Amino acid sequence: MNHVMTIREIVEQEIQAKNYTISSFSKLSGINRGVLSSTLHGSSPRPISINQLDKMGQALGKPEGWLYEQFIEESCLQHTKVNWRKVRPLLLRCIELDRTQSVDQLITWILQDSFYLTHIFELAEQLTADEQLPSALPLYRSIVQYERNYQSEQLAISQYRIFQADTGEMIGQNFKAALVFQPFCANLPEDFMLDALLKLANIYFTVKEWKHMSDCADQLMELSHAIYARQCDSQSAEKSSLFRAARPLVVYYGQSYLMKFTVAELTQNYEEADYYLPHFADLSWFHGLDDEGRYEVEKFKMYAAFNALNMELLRGNCSRLPIYKGLLQQHPGEILASMNVILQSANMYGYDITEILEAFHDQIYSFESVNLMNQLEAWQHNYKDLSIGVSRYIDLYYELALYHFNQKLYDENLAAILNMFECVIQQYGHEHLLHAHTLLKKMREMNLDLLQNQANT
Repeated sequence: MNHVMTIREIVEQEIQAKNYTISSFSKLSGINRGVLSSTLHGSSPRPISINQLDKMGQALGKPEGWLYEQFIEESCLQHTKVNWRKVRPLLLRCIELDRTQSVDQLITWILQDSFYLTHIFELAEQLTADEQLPSALPLYRSIVQYERNYQSEQLAISQYRIFQADTGEMIGQNFKAALVFQPFCANLPEDFMLDALLKLANIYFTVKEWKHMSDCADQLMELSHAIYARQCDSQSAEKSSLFRAARPLVVYYGQSYLMKFTVAELTQNYEEADYYLPHFADLSWFHGLDDEGRYEVEKFKMYAAFNALNMELLRGNCSRLPIYKGLLQQHPGEILASMNVILQSANMYGYDITEILEAFHDQIYSFESVNLMNQLEAWQHNYKDLSIGVSRYIDLYYELALYHFNQKLYDENLAAILNMFECVIQQYGHEHLLHAHTLLKKMREMNLDLLQNQANT
């Protein structure tokens, strides 16, 4: 049987091939001479650590990750007992070098004992706190695979982290991720749950799942009210000081009402929308506001001003358009959302909005969807997802095309709108194909009109 050389033998052979002495190699590698000698030549050799192996490999001019597979076999897989203190840096190094197979091998070996699930989870959370969520995903997925307690908080947080990683600008992909994550939301810690509910509601907004969005808003409202009540209770002051969330509590409180308003508006339940509007219009009474919180209160006040005008327009009161135009000039970041409502109402009631379209022509007809969204919307600042902007752009192009058809504006702008509408749907949101079907019907009508006009001339 052929002898399989150990790592120690391979390293010693490489050192001899380059004519290094223990002393010279110690200086080159940065490993203490005594440690190096006892590691390579001792009668009871010291175990080689992954850090030492990396230093040896670098000194010998080897690529990063040299001998890792053999190291894992000798140091881990041949043993039944896990030494977390030693295996943790090895696992981190394999993650850092993106050695997927090695990571999977180590996790499978480690989690033969479910005791180490918590260690794996804590390591994943540390990576996430260091803004290395993609690197932590194999660890979170191992929690999902091996955790047997369906109600486990670790499992819920792991599912949430995967959900965060799986969501982006693709509307359909986001919706699928939301459906997978939704059952675990209720098992999250409260501070996680606030952001999760807000994220879920945003996704349901983009796919027009109003019932799901309304349910998330109800849960967010109930949770934010409960947390606020505790924070106002002096007996709970110490406990509430331990509460941590990504955003001020007033954001979640106000957003719950804003989302309920939005669902009511978009389902044309205008009386219900009127009920929710004042609940986020003035939150200056909210206890414990700091500078960031007061800034958020002003934003809700601005949202309420726009939404009050939306209610007027959607009820057919076009006399409010000049006021709306002035408000948009003060807040150009709201052009995207507002033009959807203005166009929708114009299409519903048939009034002319040429003045508004001309005033914001450069923004509306730029046809650089994602770039323009990034210019008009400070996504992180406004706590909005890019997918919301994509969805609004699809809606904008749809309403804008309808307006051109309805007003018989068959010009180069219409051709550009239809082209951009098709591109955005194909790239980001196949779920909006119903809009496309409606536009195709309008295009057929337009062609009939053009043929009729030609026949008459």
